[in-house]
Amino acid sequence: MSNNSLINLGNLSKPADTLIKKVSKAVGGIFAPSQIKRVAEAEAEATIIKAQSEAEASKIMTQSEIENAELRQRAVYRLITEETQRQKCMEDIIVGALPNLSEDTDPNRIEDDFIINFFDKC
Repeated sequence: MSNNSLINLGNLSKPADTLIKKVSKAVGGIFAPSQIKRVAEAEAEATIIKAQSEAEASKIMTQSEIENAELRQRAVYRLITEETQRQKCMEDIIVGALPNLSEDTDPNRIEDDFIINFFDKC
């Protein structure tokens, strides 16, 4: 079994693994950025499809409907951009914290509410 890790954690691998799992559980899969991106892209596509189907149903979109569809597209793009930046920040914090773990670190003692609040403030 080869070790493809970018960080050599040595004896800290168990506390680091526990910390990553604990944080992921608390904030909903911190190390799943591709999943977040796929969900956001699917939501953006659904918004476009909905706007297109609304246009098809009426055959002619009013100026207001066109503006609303464009507004929804911009909102989805903004959400994707914001969440991508938030995800990067969270992952950078975890990667930065890993070298500071000691062998006796017990991430299980950290409350989920603390983790959620911590990343909310970051």
